Amino acid sequence: MTINVDKIFIKSWRPFLWIAFVGILLYSKTLFFDLTFLDDNVWIQDYGWYLKNAGHIKEVFVRPDLISKVFYRPMVSLSFIIDAHLYGGSLIGYHFSNVLFHLIGAMLVFALFCRLGYERITSFLFALVFCVHPVLTSAVAWIPGRTDSLLGGFVLSSFLFFLGYLKKRRALVLIGHLFFLVCALLTKETAIILPILCVLYFFLFPSDKKDLKKGIALFVCWIVVMSVWGWGLIISSESKIPFLIMVQTMVKNAPSIVNYLGKACFPFRLSVLPVLRDLTFIEGFITIIVITIGLYFSRQRRWPVITFGLAWFVLFLAPALIVSFLKHEYRLYLPLVGFLVILLEMARGRGGNLKGLHIFVVAVVGLFTVLTWGHSRHYKDRFAFWENAVATSKHSPLAHRNLGAMYQLEGKIDLAKEAYQKPLSLNPHEAMVHNNLGIIAVGEKDFQKAEEEYLEEIRINPEYDNAHYNLGVLYYMQGKYHQAEAMWKKTVKLNPNYIDAYNKLLVHYLTQKNFRRADEYRKILLQKGASVPERIERFLMKNAANHEG
Repeated sequence: MTINVDKIFIKSWRPFLWIAFVGILLYSKTLFFDLTFLDDNVWIQDYGWYLKNAGHIKEVFVRPDLISKVFYRPMVSLSFIIDAHLYGGSLIGYHFSNVLFHLIGAMLVFALFCRLGYERITSFLFALVFCVHPVLTSAVAWIPGRTDSLLGGFVLSSFLFFLGYLKKRRALVLIGHLFFLVCALLTKETAIILPILCVLYFFLFPSDKKDLKKGIALFVCWIVVMSVWGWGLIISSESKIPFLIMVQTMVKNAPSIVNYLGKACFPFRLSVLPVLRDLTFIEGFITIIVITIGLYFSRQRRWPVITFGLAWFVLFLAPALIVSFLKHEYRLYLPLVGFLVILLEMARGRGGNLKGLHIFVVAVVGLFTVLTWGHSRHYKDRFAFWENAVATSKHSPLAHRNLGAMYQLEGKIDLAKEAYQKPLSLNPHEAMVHNNLGIIAVGEKDFQKAEEEYLEEIRINPEYDNAHYNLGVLYYMQGKYHQAEAMWKKTVKLNPNYIDAYNKLLVHYLTQKNFRRADEYRKILLQKGASVPERIERFLMKNAANHEG
């Protein structure tokens, strides 16, 4: 009995269903993963109160994201707000959203490959490679990794509408392209690359364009969209990155492109926290040789498509080189599509019977599935994450520092102290280490040592809100109330959403019987969506009007 592959896998909507099935099967265990304590704890725990307030939906469009205070990514913040309302504090819901975003991305990759003229079976198999590729594990298993899967979904949707507009000049198709372009720009600034690639495609494939009017209409629309987005970026950002710094870091990080290329083809030595000093480049050089040889012997290769695929890979990867000391693998989410296009051209160049190629790709899908299943376990909890970070990035002060923080959270103080020595030996100015040592000193009742550590942290890292807050707590414990008050005011100046500092100030003024000032902080807390104990609310509402500050 022969198996009808087309009927089972390829016909109609079946490829989309199979992609969903494989992706869910592969990533089902991530639904039960805990926090890694790399940004996800800040989003979900520290800012859970913020996300649960629907009134902040408008605010995310006029301010930078909560983590960096630099990047303008309201769609990412909006996704977390939606999750907070749908799932509350349940991590399963956040992980489910990540899996869903990735499945949509893989389906759009299949649609793109078909639209570029590849056979459905070949497009399906290469979309499966994308779906199970180990290098994208962090985009699914690590909750903040959704930034690039969201970006990928919007960019791919916009580009598909762009291709549709080139075929048929319809207003609704153009609106679809622009809508998803706007969503992509509001997700991550990398989306500014898409119009450049659209222009490149427009000129590389003249058979797809009907007339010059389409190009002019698109260009005008892009100018308008980018101008509005740029205005939003300017008014929302709290700090700017100097252009010279961006250029310098791009040059410094340029070698990592070879490593990214190697991981796209040979994803065997992956890390949850890659840093340039610990990267290897042999896989990248081997990949370059393999691709060069493969294209040389391809008989039906299309150089415009190869050029476009290479441009897609390099240009979407380039923004990851700007002011970034971490080489997160999820940043390959969009570039990987361009890399696969190049491989598809190599496959197309074989001509004739592609059965052997399809069997090989199926084997790759199986291998990548096993690798991804194994690599995903490094995201299951904070210890698995940071132990892998230390093992794979030995020269990362951040990895050693945060492993120490995990020991500290577990009450393993001796192990924490030992772990904190490594980041200081790698970088004497490593942020947050002295703050954490100060917390340990407070627990050991060595208040003088704690103050020294907090002050050293503030000297090294003057913008670190937690150090000011913790020093305020220490002063308050010692009866130095005015000094504590000053530290907490500095904390909320650095971070206007630091709820614990507002609470401390409220209690401080209550204790000082300064009811008017206490009531001011009560109102601030309520305005920010935080809760105030009912007894305190009643007391202040009754007394604030009758007492002078």
